[in-house]
Order: sequence, then C-alpha cells, then structure tokens
Amino acid sequence: MATTAATSIPNRGLIRDPVLVLPVVVAGGLAVGLLGVHAKVAGSRIVIDLALASALAAAFVLVAERPRWRSVGWALPAGAVAILGADLEWSSSQALWTLGFVLEGLWVAVLALFVLAFPEGRSWSRSARFAVAGALIATLGAQLVGVFFATDARDLLSVSPQQNVAHAIDRVQEFFGAAVGIAVLVLVLQRLRVVRGVTRRSRTGRSFWRRSRRCWSVSRGWAG
Repeated sequence: MATTAATSIPNRGLIRDPVLVLPVVVAGGLAVGLLGVHAKVAGSRIVIDLALASALAAAFVLVAERPRWRSVGWALPAGAVAILGADLEWSSSQALWTLGFVLEGLWVAVLALFVLAFPEGRSWSRSARFAVAGALIATLGAQLVGVFFATDARDLLSVSPQQNVAHAIDRVQEFFGAAVGIAVLVLVLQRLRVVRGVTRRSRTGRSFWRRSRRCWSVSRGWAG
C-alpha cells in the first residue's frame, strides 16, 4: 500500500520544482545586497530591490500551481533575476558592472510580457506583440547602444565615452519607455473591458436559461 502511494506521487526533479525558485532568488538577492552594502548604496534601495525580486519569485510559486499558467509564469522569476542582474552595477568589477548596465530596466519589459501574455502564454494580439517588442527595445536595446558611450570607468564595452551622447540616449529611452508604458496600459484596459463583456453576456445567458426552465416547469404544471 505504501509503495503504491509513493509511486502515485509525480516524481519531479529538484531543478524543475518551482518552489526552489524562491530560495534561489533570495540567496542571489542577499549576495547582491552585500555588493550594495560594500558600495554604500542606500539601504532603502537595497531593501526595495530585494523585496521586489522575492515577491516576483513568490508569485511564480503560486502561479506555477496551475499548469496552464506555468509557461507564462516563468516571466516572473526572469523579472526577479533581471532586477538582481541590474544591481550588479553596484560591483567594482568591470565585467559585472557592464552586465548590470545592460540589464538595467529589462525587468520592466519582462513584466510587460507577463501581463500581455497572461494566461495563455502568448500575446493577446498583434498590438500586444508590438508593445512587448517596444518594451524590449526601450530597455535592453537602448542599454546595448548606451553601453558603447557610457562614461563610467568600469564600462568594458565603452568605445567612445561621450556624456552628451549618453544623455541623449537616456532622454530618448525615457520618452520611448513612457510611450510603451501608455500602450501597455491601454491594452490592459481594453482586455479588461472585453473580459467584463464576456462575463456579463455569460451571466445574462445563464439567467435567460434559468427563466426559460422555470417557465417550462410552470407550463408543464398547468398542463398536468
């Protein structure tokens, strides 16, 4: 009996267990937090980043309980890793600082992907796909361009450090990012309106059939 019960439980490898994502992210956050402490980063900034990364990992543990949501749910720990990756800018290492610079802001695009692909695991529409692509361009794309002009001495990929060019890239990134953010918000509101409409029609349909069955039962009673 005990053997049968043991074999009936799905045998999941430790690496595939979503619960393990949370301690891994927390451990990575603590390591990154030490970098921040060493670099004398504000404690509030360290706490906020670690809390946000841990919250995303914890949310994934809940989302992963539903197999239908698990494919898109992986965007949550990916966003957590992107947050901690961006914090590598606190390091004095040139390689780590450069990687952190490139990953800066990527977590926002990853969360946009999660929002616009939930729950099916794919973008709702062509507009949603364009919004996700725009978010990636505004974050990862802009950072990949800006890394060649950054003026920080720790930048390994800087080929022509120019403050004016780096500043211009930042301004364009902010403007484009704001436009993408507005587009994502509009798409989410449209999605909610469609869902509410479907729910309302479903309730109306159920109410209609209940009234129809009630009338049919009454008419049969009279006929009897």
